[in-house]
Amino acid sequence: MEKERVVFLLQKHLAGTLTAQEKTELIALAGIKQNKEITTAQLEGLLARETQFSDFNEKRFMPLIAGVLQADTITEEEIMADPGKNRALHFFGTKTGILLIALAFAVAIGGYLYQFNPFATKARVNNGKSGSAEITPGGSKAMLTLSDGSTIVLDSASTGILAQQGNVKVTKKENGELQYTASGEKGSPVSFNTIRTPRGGEYTVVLSDGSRIKLNAFSSITYPTTFAAKDRNVTITGEAYFEIAKNLKSPFKVKVYDMEAEALGSEFNINAYIDEPVIKTTAIKGSIKLSRNDSMLSIRASQQGDFDKQGNFSLVKNADTNEVIAWKNGFFQFNNTSLSAVMHQIGRWYNVDIVYEKGAAKDREVFGEIRRNVNLTEIMKMLRKSGIDCRIDGRTFIVLP
Repeated sequence: MEKERVVFLLQKHLAGTLTAQEKTELIALAGIKQNKEITTAQLEGLLARETQFSDFNEKRFMPLIAGVLQADTITEEEIMADPGKNRALHFFGTKTGILLIALAFAVAIGGYLYQFNPFATKARVNNGKSGSAEITPGGSKAMLTLSDGSTIVLDSASTGILAQQGNVKVTKKENGELQYTASGEKGSPVSFNTIRTPRGGEYTVVLSDGSRIKLNAFSSITYPTTFAAKDRNVTITGEAYFEIAKNLKSPFKVKVYDMEAEALGSEFNINAYIDEPVIKTTAIKGSIKLSRNDSMLSIRASQQGDFDKQGNFSLVKNADTNEVIAWKNGFFQFNNTSLSAVMHQIGRWYNVDIVYEKGAAKDREVFGEIRRNVNLTEIMKMLRKSGIDCRIDGRTFIVLP
């Protein structure tokens, strides 16, 4: 479908792997009215990620947004040749300006980004001064968006029934999980909800079919409040662990950008962060079918399917499943993991920016295990024991050479 193609091309653009032909296709597709149905979750996962990193590439992002905003009047080549001809480009002097244009882009195609940050008032900040508070770990935090666009901050919501979506009750359980329960009545129109976790958040939802999904930090899932008889379809960004309720007549399908994972009753993990080189789908129990257009890969327990940004599948026969699902079990586990991959996890969970000083080796391998409920200084101590020098300055984690 066109909307999935738009998301896939946008992902490649932000990763810097888009060809000239694909770039032309992206601007053309994004300017088509019908593509305004691209989901908020998909768009947010791409745009918000690109604006959060210190290596933000304005040159890649600027022509794309401007091209979409004026797709019918200006070409990307014209924008690159003469940025001054588009008044909107005056916003591009700062990251704040670029985010404003990104918001305009989202509105232009009928979506909206996660408006402001409802978690900001709860942020636990270390301002870098002597005696300031520790940077504490993430926790159970998420925002629920209902079918009418209204939102509920789940971590501050009381337990009990939070909403009624057609014939489905949405309840926050005593253990903090979100539960969808259908009354059994038929005929209600299909409606969609979205859960988003911020950096420093995680959350678990039990869908109406009994499937349980746990979201890691800076992730989202969009799903119908009740499933149709033949299909169970959801869309995610970021990382999620799935425990799928078995139903041989109704496959469970997870859409991740340009890829789809299908299961009948399995447990698996999908890591699809935009700053990672590949989308990793790891089977813990049962089997999973991965597909993209005419390409397909089947994996079974302890195997992993990698999907790269060129659209290719590869099989990892003996995946380190303990490391893959350590986050779900409340741990960081690193088994010869690259330092850059470790820093991605730390940045997302502690909501800190990662900076490498000149000469710091991003490809160094890290080995160790530590609980995710410790303060950031404990992580720093663990890394130092591995020979990695680092320090904390405010909400910036700095890796030294």
